[in-house]
Amino acid sequence: MFLYDFILNAVIFLVIFNIGRAVSWFRTRQWLGGNPAYSIFLPLGLAFLLTVVDDIRLGFAYQLAIFLLGALGVYWLAAQLGRRSRW
Repeated sequence: MFLYDFILNAVIFLVIFNIGRAVSWFRTRQWLGGNPAYSIFLPLGLAFLLTVVDDIRLGFAYQLAIFLLGALGVYWLAAQLGRRSRW
């Protein structure tokens, strides 16, 4: 069940984060490559986090608080991975 939930959450987050690029592709037929840290890593990280938090079976307020704190951490990590290095 965990794997099924993760796949469903991953598909939903990937669609949400990449819908703008897909619409742009249908209009111009040019794929504007985005930063993979934001278009792939961030949605998969959020999907994994949501799946784990949902699997814990806490109260809704606790799940929401844990998810928001974890989402900030995943976003920070994606920002660090997406940042261009000076070297």
